[in-house]
Order: sequence, then structure tokens, then C-alpha cells
Amino acid sequence: MADTVFLVEWDVRSPTTNLVETKYYATDPGYRTPVGDPDGPLTYEPRVANPGQIGRFIFGDGRTAGGSQISIGNVRLRNADSALDTFVADDWGVDGAALRIYIGNTEMQRGDFTLVAALRSAYIEATADLRGKEPRLGVEIVITDPMSEFDKPFSTTKYAGTNSGPTGLEGTADDLKGTVKPWTGGEVFNATGKPVNASLLIYQWSDKPVEAIPTVYDNGVPLNFDGDVATEASLISGTASSGGFITCVAIACAKLGASPAGMITADVSTGGGSAAASGTAARFNNAETLHFEGKVVPAASARVLGSFWLKLETYAPNDPVYGMPIIGNADSGIFAGVGSDGLSSPAHRKRLKFRVASTVDNLVTATTIPLAQWTHVAFAFDIPSQVFQVAIDGNIETHIATTASLPGPTGTMNFASRGTSVRIGGGYVPGSTENLLRGCLAEIYLAPDQWLDISDPVNMRAFRTLSGYPADLGNTGAAPTGTSPAIYLKGYGSDILVNRGAGFDATSSTLPAQCSDGPYATVTASSFAAATAGQIIQTIARERAGLTVGDIASADFAALDVAAPEIVGVFVDSERQIRDVLDEVAGSVCAWYSFKRDGTLTAGRFALPSSPVYTFDASNILSAKARAPMDEGNGIPAYSVILKYYRNYTVQTTGVAGSVSASRRAFLEKDWRQINVPDNTVRQRHPKSPELTFESLVPQEADAQTIHDYLLLLYGVKRRRLLIEAPMSPETLALDLGQDVNVEIDVMGLGSGAEFKIIGVDYLLDRKVIGFDLWGGVRNAMSGSASGVAQVTGSISDYMETLFSGWWRADDVTYSSTGAVAQMNDRTGNGRPFTQAVAAAQPAWVSSDPLINNKPYLEFLGGPGADLSDTAYQCMTAPYDTGLFDVSAYTLYLVVRPDSMDGFGFVDPEFVSTNAVAIGGSPSPDRVFARQLDNTITDQYARAGVTLGEWVAVEVYGDGASIYMTVSGRVQEVTALPSVRPASGTTVRLGRSTDGSFYVFANMGVAEVIAVDATLGGGDRAIIRDYLADRYGISWDLPRINRTVPGGATRTVPGGATREVLDES
Repeated sequence: MADTVFLVEWDVRSPTTNLVETKYYATDPGYRTPVGDPDGPLTYEPRVANPGQIGRFIFGDGRTAGGSQISIGNVRLRNADSALDTFVADDWGVDGAALRIYIGNTEMQRGDFTLVAALRSAYIEATADLRGKEPRLGVEIVITDPMSEFDKPFSTTKYAGTNSGPTGLEGTADDLKGTVKPWTGGEVFNATGKPVNASLLIYQWSDKPVEAIPTVYDNGVPLNFDGDVATEASLISGTASSGGFITCVAIACAKLGASPAGMITADVSTGGGSAAASGTAARFNNAETLHFEGKVVPAASARVLGSFWLKLETYAPNDPVYGMPIIGNADSGIFAGVGSDGLSSPAHRKRLKFRVASTVDNLVTATTIPLAQWTHVAFAFDIPSQVFQVAIDGNIETHIATTASLPGPTGTMNFASRGTSVRIGGGYVPGSTENLLRGCLAEIYLAPDQWLDISDPVNMRAFRTLSGYPADLGNTGAAPTGTSPAIYLKGYGSDILVNRGAGFDATSSTLPAQCSDGPYATVTASSFAAATAGQIIQTIARERAGLTVGDIASADFAALDVAAPEIVGVFVDSERQIRDVLDEVAGSVCAWYSFKRDGTLTAGRFALPSSPVYTFDASNILSAKARAPMDEGNGIPAYSVILKYYRNYTVQTTGVAGSVSASRRAFLEKDWRQINVPDNTVRQRHPKSPELTFESLVPQEADAQTIHDYLLLLYGVKRRRLLIEAPMSPETLALDLGQDVNVEIDVMGLGSGAEFKIIGVDYLLDRKVIGFDLWGGVRNAMSGSASGVAQVTGSISDYMETLFSGWWRADDVTYSSTGAVAQMNDRTGNGRPFTQAVAAAQPAWVSSDPLINNKPYLEFLGGPGADLSDTAYQCMTAPYDTGLFDVSAYTLYLVVRPDSMDGFGFVDPEFVSTNAVAIGGSPSPDRVFARQLDNTITDQYARAGVTLGEWVAVEVYGDGASIYMTVSGRVQEVTALPSVRPASGTTVRLGRSTDGSFYVFANMGVAEVIAVDATLGGGDRAIIRDYLADRYGISWDLPRINRTVPGGATRTVPGGATREVLDES
């Protein structure tokens, strides 16, 4: 019979030859490779008394955040013959020696053994018990913690302080001598530079090369970038303009052109900023103009966001009426050169002017636009807030006074000529050739009713990369804000007529030719890795801890880059440990890092368990203990998660220049921005519910929101911790940190199984047992688990697009030539848009409503009673099939504002010969109803009262036997249903229902519709409810009342004290 045996292989360096010798030891009864074994012949002496203990944890013991930990017990060897005394007496090289532990049996070939751990020894200890007739002698190999590789100073280079006047970049004995040199990884903002040569005004931000130092600030004021030089010598001899700076990114330094007024800080990047776009540019030569015949923008906008790249060939002629138009019309627009109705001096004709209100010049840039050179222009106007921002090549402009003042808080902009069209390149009416543009344009972006604070460097990166090239705005231009602009144009010729934005395509009498060049970056291989957490962890491990490429599990880090693609940035300018910096970077994206059994560095994103690779049950579990997680709150749901993000590395509360904008000043005064959406209803059930605070080095708000939502999924509901022990086997040895497992045992509420994530593995080698520390205890809601917790491993948007069978939202529409909505797009990509081809029946698009967090909606104006025409009033239709929703299993959501109740359908499938679900309204009293039809056109209703003119969210789901309906803040009604058959309709209507051969239309506003071809569990429904509540500010809270039911019993149901009792008949 074969005996289980552990093998120990130890690579030590000989004291006589200095060569590596491998020592072979085993537990009893020892091991010898079988005859014919390709790895043999090898003999493993039976000297191992205890192969040790190895514990590895994603974080600390029982924790789900913080630094990774490894605990290791020593390997004990028998030394009865004193043969191992040499390791104590002689100078063997054991420190750092590789040591491998394997498990198998005495009949196996050596190659079939399983690696348990790849470790390194630290030193040797010996024991001798001399009592008794025979002394008991032993040797212990003390194992080093692999994580100790990171328990070293992060910065080992320090300034020598050897400068002599203008010579040197090491500081002096009076300023920098003995201080650590800084290091930058990723994108960092407002970091203080080290004055490496004060006399030459040279500052440094890293002891390694960086990709860009795009902005340097003096007391918060951005200086002008005068270019980069290749070498230290060129930097020392070079000069910058007064109020400017030059850089040498090869040594991460910047040199000022004049003595600073105060504190010098900078934004610095080692790569990973906005992805650069590629393409071609269009040349306008006083003959071409693009004209959008459709009203692609609202007639009056209170906000606008825009960006374009311009290369002028000539300035506007003397005393022009308008200058050379770029975007807009005579009412509102952007012009190259200021006309006679503004400031018409020759100097001003070299600038840009903006008409922010009808027919008057409101704003002129201070910067002269150069000829024959690409210039980036971005603008963001928020009239109600009286914020008017213009940036030239990334720098916020100072505005020159004009002959007319800027509009007041109630003003608007109209980029559509007389409310009907937009012109690109000149000409206010079709066919006009007055003052056409002479120059090139690229990446034309215009988004009325959208806004970003472009004085924030992070937001500017959405349009202009750190290296000064066009950023990739996405296929539809949605990258900057998440919503497509009205206009997004690229290319030349017929390509530029294709509007990639949400509006109509352009027309042109003469197509613009290709420009001889473009503003785009030349595609070259970058020596800088993307600034993801995974890439920065690898860089630190190699550069600071000395790991090699072979020491890193590259495939695991590639997977982390996919799971956590967010850009981060870390700046180290003081004495710190490597491990502290790694913890900070990994924690920014909910990631962990550790060493695998094979000794390579691995990492992953901590997520809810979702893909079990193994099932534990009574047949393979020795023991199980339920324990509370060791996180703050011990697994109790958090009522609040605070995420601090976008770190400001230099807090400036005083000394900031007066010209710094209020928004920039607010940023400088705090070290972090933060997101916090508390849910105090959690504290009703859990009075000890904690408020958890996390810090993230991501600068982008959208990325921070994704991480915040991610943290809420992890900690917003109760989590469980389970400690189990299982026999050591090839299957259990294959399990590792971060993997998911299923546990099914008839105790602790696990009879139906639950999914856990492995957060700790403890190899108890002397007992041939593995202990697993498991976290989670959740099941996928779609699988019917009682826990009802949905598995979301990506962004909320990705989750919804995967889960939903139809998803329509008012910010994703296509306009008709009249400015009404011709199509409400299906965001799932399943090809089921709501459309209306008849202009008179198209709903209006309303840009915002403060009652729903200023989100847009569609306005449907119905008529009284019924009508014979199916397009008499506003309505839309979408393709309807059983893949959208039917009575066998469905879940529907509608965000609606009922303005009248007349038996109409808000969302209503085809009436005849169908079997489906409709959401509508009925009067006397005003109520929202959910109606399910069987094939005999028999209605089954669930109803809830509403107030006209009030925005509500409606949730309806069914399982083939009952309708379950909840209206936000209202009673939930449940109605039993008869047997039904699959649906057979062909369309689903929005804003219209039928009454026999008549059509009944809705008076309503609609912001969002969601359809799921499944009966969702409570966890998925909770996620969607939370999403709708956050987006629209609509509360789902249901007050509870006691209601008497037949038979005299009393039950507690959601509702209100004055809510009517539904007449079930």
C-alpha cells in the first residue's frame, strides 16, 4: 500500500565550492524514484519530522481589505546521526535559498507530485535534547515570509546635496541633502516639486523618467508649457518664457522662466491617461460649409460643452461682420476673428470670439490663435451658474471685455440657426458664402445641455491627452460625459457628413478636402505601461523589491487589468515601506496581491463569489465553523460607504493666487474628493451598522463612482464567514486564493448551497489537512436562491446591459427634423427601439426636470377619450416578442409622471390575441395598474394610487401565477392569475393602448423603461431599485400598516395609514 509522503527540496550554496547543491528530504518512510522514472534516480532521506504550516490570506486573517498576509511555520528535520550539524557549524548559504514542498505517495513518479509551496529559507536553528540514553537532535529550517520582500524602504536614492551654484541637480546641504528622491506612478495631481537647483529654478517629481509634466502651477496658477527637451544638459542651458516652463521628462524635471511667486506644484504622468484618438482632418477653404438640416440641438440651452481642433490658414479679413464662423450661427456660435460688432482691432482678429447669447459678442479669448498650427479649443458654459470656461491647449482663458455683457442666470444659448439648423465652417443660411472658414478642423464635438468643469485637469483629459493630442471620445462621442453629444464629426469629404453623435447627419454643397496633416499623435510604441493598479504594482515589485519578470504571474495581472482598468496615480516623496505603497495602490480598485504556491506574485480584484470551481459538502469537509468577518462591523451591512478619491497631493488653504477659479480653489483646499450616499433605512434593522471609509487613488469621478457602487455591493448587505477544514487532495490542493467555491451542508442554513470566495488557505502539512477561510455566503439571484443577492462583477451599466432584454432611457434618443424624438434607443443592443415615423405623433424631448435630479424625459401629450387614429397623439412602438417579456416570467420597470388618468396604457403590448403585461393608469381614484391578459382577453389587475403630476417608479414582476406590483413609496399589491399561454403580439406601445377598435393615449412624462424576460430575485430587483433611486431621486421606502384580512386575522403590509383597501373583485 502506498504511503502519503511530503518531499522537501532545498537549494543551498556549498561553503567549499560556492555552488548550489540540492538537498532531498522526505517524511517517513522516505522516497525513492521508481525504476524508469525520468526524474530519477533520486533518494529523499526520511528526515522530515514536520513539513511545516503555510497560511496565505488575501488580506489579514478574516478581513476583506488592507494588506495581504502570509504565515509560515518552520520545517523540522531529524538529526539523530548529527549529519546535519554541518548546516550549523559551516558557512552554508541558506539565507534566501529556494525550498520546495511537494505531496504525493511512495508509488508515484516524481513528476506526478503536487507542489504545495515554493518558499525561501532564512537561517538554520538546531535543537539537542541530551536527557536520556540517546540524545534527540533536530534542525529547523526557518522559512522567510515571501511578503517580507516588500518590508523594505520604498526609496533608496537620496539627494546628495552637492550642488555648486548653477551646477548639479542634487540640491544643497541646506535644502535637500539626505532627503529621499520622489517617485511618480500613474497620474498624480498638484504634487510639490523638489527644488533640485534653486538658482536655475529646476524642480523634480520622480527619480525615474515620466511620460509628461503637462501642467506646472505657481500658487495654483497654471504656467505656460514651452516644450520638452531631451537631456539634462539641454534643460540646464534652456530657457522658458516669463510665466512659462520647459520640461525634461527623461529626468522628471521642469525649469521655470521666472522666479515663482509661491509654491510650485505639478500634474505628472507616467502613462495611462486618456487614450489617444486617430483619424484625419478636414480642410475648409472659403468654399465649404456643413449644414445640419435637422434641429440637432435644443432651440435654447442653458448649458453647453464643446471641443474642436483648429488649424487656421489666415485670420479674418479687416472689419468682418462676424469673423470666420466655426460652429453655430448668427445667434450663438464660435468665430475665428472678432467682427465690427465686437472688438475689431487687428490684434483681436487673431483671437476667438463666442456668442453666448443672441446676436451679440459676449466673450473674446486673450490668447492669440497661431496660424498653420493645430490648436485645441474646449468650452463649457453653465449660464444658470454663471460659469463661462474656455480652454486653449488645455489652459483656461482669461476673458477680454467685449461690447456686450454675458447673459444673466436666466439666459440661454441657441446653436441652431434661428432654431432650425447648425452650421460648421460658416454661412448662416444654406448657400451663403459670407466669411467662410479658411483652415482645418478635426474632432468637432458639440453637446448642448451637457457640462463638465474643464478647469479640472481630469475633465480636460477627456478631450486632450496629457501629451497634447486628441483624446479618444468613443465611437459616438460619449466618452467625456457618458452621453453622446448632439454633434460629433471626424474625417473629411463624405465621412465628415456622418454625425457620430445623437443628431442628424450633415449636408454640404461642397465637401471639405483632406487637410495635409492632423492633430493626432503618431502611433509609436510607448515605453510606459498603462497606469492601472495592476501595472503599477508590477512596476513597484520589479523596480523597488527586485522581483524579476519570471517572479510575476503575468496572466493574473493581465486579468486584473481587465477587471480593474481604472487609471490610478501614486506619488511618494517621503520615507515609506514598499508594502504600504502597494496596499494603497491595490486598495484603490478593490484589489489584492499575494504570492502563489509556486512562489510567483499574483493579484486579483476582490469581488462577490459568482463562479464556483469546486463544491464542498459532507463528503469532503472535516469540520466547519461559522465566524463573523473581521472587518469593521463584523459583516453587518454598512449603511454608508464613503469613498475618497482624486487625491490632491498638496493641500493649499492659504497663498493661492487671487486669479485661481473658485472650483480650482475648492480642489486645492482639500486632500480628497469623496462620494457618500448613506442609506439610513439599513440602521432600522441594524442599529450597529457601520459607516465604512475607503481611499482610492483614481482621479476620474466616473471610475470613483464605479468603485463606490462596487463597494456597496460588497458591504451593503450581510456577509458570512465560514472556516472549514478538508482533507488534502489533488482537488483541494488546486484551490487557491480568490477562487469561488460552493458549500452545501445540512447545517448553518447551507442546505441549498451558497457561494463563497476563498480569502485564506492554511496548509496544515503535519495533519495532511487544508483549512479554508471563506467569505460571502451568497447565491446568484437568477438561480432562485433565497438570499437573492445579485452577482455584479463589472460596472452597473455592463450588468444591466447583460441582464435586461430591453432598456430605454430619455438621454439616449434620436431626434427628427422637427426636434421631436423619432426614436428611443434600446441600450441593450437587442435591436428593439421605440420609434415613431409620423412627425405629429412624435413625443417632445425635455432636457431636465429638477424633480428627477435634472434628468431628461419624453413628453407624451394624449387626447381626451378614445380616437380612431393610432397616431392622433404622441406615442411610440417597439418590436414585441417572447424574448422581450411575456407572462411566463417577466420583470418591468417604468419611471413615469402621470398627468391624467383615462384608462390608458403607459407601456402596453398589442391588445388582440395576446397574452402579456401592460402598465397603465385609471381614474376614480387615480391609480397606476399592472394588467395581465390571458388569451381570452381577461384582465387581472394590481393597482396602487398616485398623485397626478408626480414622478413615480413602477416595478411589476410575475411568475405565471401572480402579479407583484410596487409603486415607489406605495402599497404593493399581489393578484393571483389564471392559467395563461405564451404571448403572440408583435409590438409593444409606449403612450397608447386600445379599447376595442379605438386608441387611448397617455398624458405623461417618461424617463426610463426596463424590461427583463425573467422573474428577478430580490437581490437583482434591489440593485435596479437602487439604481433608479440614485438616478432619479425617487424613494422606494414603503411605510408599513396593519390591515385586516378575511377571517379576522391581521397582517402587516407595505402601505400608508390612509391608503385605501383594494377591492379585490
